[in-house]
Formats: sequence, structure tokens, C-alpha cells
Amino acid sequence: METTKMDKGDFQNLLRHYREEDRHECNLINHRMVWLVTCQSFFITSYAIAFNNSNLPYRLVFTSALVVVGCFTAVKLGDAVVQAERIIKKWHTKEGKLEKDVENLPDTLDKKYFEKFFIGRNWLSLDEEHEKAFAFQRYIKHFLITIWILLAILTLLINLIAPIVPETALGKFFSMK
Repeated sequence: METTKMDKGDFQNLLRHYREEDRHECNLINHRMVWLVTCQSFFITSYAIAFNNSNLPYRLVFTSALVVVGCFTAVKLGDAVVQAERIIKKWHTKEGKLEKDVENLPDTLDKKYFEKFFIGRNWLSLDEEHEKAFAFQRYIKHFLITIWILLAILTLLINLIAPIVPETALGKFFSMK
């Protein structure tokens, strides 16, 4: 937009569009986090049930498959959340540029009109707050992948190593009896 004159209708439509897109991306993050937690809950429950099966080949195959699927799901949905966060930053940048355009207007009644849409917004501090707020969503995939790797190691220790060395302390510690 020009910095010498702005149309009120175009300005409001543009600002409304930026903020609606921001809200849309926040809703997407919410939905993706629900999908991630729901999928992971289902997979971990399935893992626990499969792990208690007495059939060793079934237990190894099914728990290994769940580890792979759980990691894959955590990565894909976690990446989708991070991508939505990047898009939110782009919309914030566009809104920040629009605010700069308003600051560059000459002092007129129009400038006062446009400035009221940005009262209480400091994009630098808001971006820092968003960084903190998005930390959980950004790092949950790493936490879930770590959990799945630990479950895979536990599965290997209990199902493969413990039966080989049943009389050792390790074998007794990891025995399923």
C-alpha cells in the first residue's frame, strides 16, 4: 500500500484478512495437536497390549511396527505444527509491515483512524511471547520420538537379551516372569 494515502475499506479488509489467516493457522495447530495426542495415545495403548502378548514373534513384530508408526506419526504431525507456526510468523510480519505503513503516513485524521487498529500490539514482544507459547508444540515430537526409542530398547532388552542370559542379573531384572 502507498504510505501517503490509504483507503479505509481496503485497509480494514487487508487487516481482517491477515488476522483471519492468523486465527485459521492457530486453529490448524490446535487440530493437529489433538490428532497427534490422539494417535499417540492409541499407539501407546496398542503397544502396551501387544507387549503383554505371550507369543514372542507376534510381540516383537507388532511392537516394532508400532514404534515405527508412532515415530512416523510424531514426525509428520510435529512437522505440520511447526509449518503452521512459520505461516503464523509470516502473517505477523505482513501485519507488522502494515503497521509500519500506518506509522509512515502524514499526521492526519486518517493516521489516527488507522493507528487505533494496532493499539496494544508490539510485534517484537508478541513474537517473543509466541516463541514461548509455541515451545510445547514445537518440541513434543522430539519427546514422543524419545519415548518410542526407549520403548524399542526396552522391547529388545526384555524379548531378546533377557532370554539369552536368564541367570545373570540383567536377565533376572528384565525377565517377564
